[in-house]
Amino acid sequence: MDGRDTQGIRRTLTVMEAGRILGISRGCAYEAARLGQIPTVRIGRRLLVPRAALARWEARKIGRATYITGASIERFVADLPKAQVRAS
Repeated sequence: MDGRDTQGIRRTLTVMEAGRILGISRGCAYEAARLGQIPTVRIGRRLLVPRAALARWEARKIGRATYITGASIERFVADLPKAQVRAS
């Protein structure tokens, strides 16, 4: 098992990848992870963001439910008004 779903998409993101998706800086992403503001899981020394947990978190924060996979997460974030992305 290589950590990919049935469509070949990784189940986790790095904190930096999650930050890019959310439109925040690397430092802001790590600070949000440290404060528990974005969902993370530690595996050994690696700090990862489960893709499904990030989708649920976004749905709660933004009030819009969706199932996010692969490239659709970038389209999902791109479709949001910028004020909502920054306010999260």
